[in-house]
Amino acid sequence: MQANGAIRKPMKAASPYDPTLQFMSLLGHLPGVCFFAKDRAGNIISASAAMVRRYGLRSLDELTGRSDRDFFPHHIAKGIMDDDQMVMTTGKPILGRVEVLFDENRILDWYTTNKFPLYALDGSVVGVMGTTHSLGEKRGTFLANARISKAVERIQTGYAERLAIGGLAALSGLSERQFRRQFQEVFEMSPQEFIHKTRVQAGCKLLKQSDAPISSIATDCGFCDQSSFTHYFRRYLGITPLQFRKGLLAPAM
Repeated sequence: MQANGAIRKPMKAASPYDPTLQFMSLLGHLPGVCFFAKDRAGNIISASAAMVRRYGLRSLDELTGRSDRDFFPHHIAKGIMDDDQMVMTTGKPILGRVEVLFDENRILDWYTTNKFPLYALDGSVVGVMGTTHSLGEKRGTFLANARISKAVERIQTGYAERLAIGGLAALSGLSERQFRRQFQEVFEMSPQEFIHKTRVQAGCKLLKQSDAPISSIATDCGFCDQSSFTHYFRRYLGITPLQFRKGLLAPAM
């Protein structure tokens, strides 16, 4: 491990001039970059200091050897690991995947993820490596020239209100069909799913930061009732709002 604990060398020793080691060290030390590398079993073998913080930990030693199953509910961990397996099996990268993950405070946030196969010196695939970036930080890049930017802002600020897809399309100056297509291209999900995930994200914050009844939080986040809130919460996170409030998503230490 380097002196500042930002990066760990791969499992197999290699020449100090191996370019792979140099690139991994560089990525590990770039400010704010969440970089990771995993072995074929999904265990983390290398990560940047920013990624260590994302997991709510203090040092790389606390993260090394653990997998996404240790930090995320089954529903989210399975999706992450399925993507890892696809990259390792096909040898093709996944670029710009937009997904909901947890930040260092265990609050849902939007992230874009890039994953690449990790090769050994003999050319065999020994794992996966990649980066994640908060969509909040990258949103300007995605939406600077996109006509849907006003609609996205409307969803993120008015998620508690009734949001009709036709109205969002009109706000963007697009037909509903054009709006749905452009939205899918940018976020790889439908506008309605984006609305649901935004509401669940808001619900996570309120569940963590307040003692309000779950039924009240449901309506405050734009759901028609607690049943609907629970349905989408379980759909995206694999557990109920009550289980989340009880701290079942806290990292295993």
